Amino acid sequence: MVHSFLIHSLLPGTCRVFYSITFCGDIKANGHVEDRSDRKEKLLAIAQRVQSEYSFKRVTQRSELFDELLATSAGYGLNMEGGAFRSLRGEPFDNEKVILWLGRENTGFALISDVHENRILAENTLRLLCKFLQPHIKNTSQGTEPILLVDHIALMVNRFLPNGQLLFLNQKIIRQFEKEMEMLLQT
Repeated sequence: MVHSFLIHSLLPGTCRVFYSITFCGDIKANGHVEDRSDRKEKLLAIAQRVQSEYSFKRVTQRSELFDELLATSAGYGLNMEGGAFRSLRGEPFDNEKVILWLGRENTGFALISDVHENRILAENTLRLLCKFLQPHIKNTSQGTEPILLVDHIALMVNRFLPNGQLLFLNQKIIRQFEKEMEMLLQT
């Protein structure tokens, strides 16, 4: 099951979370679900780690060949860098989680899931989400535009991750989702 999905900034400096949704909260030892401020701090810690890994990856992979590859693949929407890491128990969640992330320019997308979740399916879902969300998050350097499109983002996230469940999707279902989302976004 997917624990959370978040969209955040990637440029060096202060990391900002533009959008986050948590599908299931951590249950504390006393049986209570964590409060909102704890959840926000945990998601910010994940966003900061993704920002750090993105910056490191950009610095270490800098070459003329890499820049040419990014420029060539830009037309296809494939120029997103990504990675995965595992958060250990207690850092910041009570249980181990796997974090898959993709980043492009100033926008980072992270999918936080349980350790036993199918990672290939989670990565495909994250890539699909990024593909469909990119037009709605064009210029996040201003910081206000993602807030204006929260309804569109929530609609797409809930379509591809209903209640945090990963779906096996083929091309026919994806096209059907596209048509449904176009109709819903027009209203």
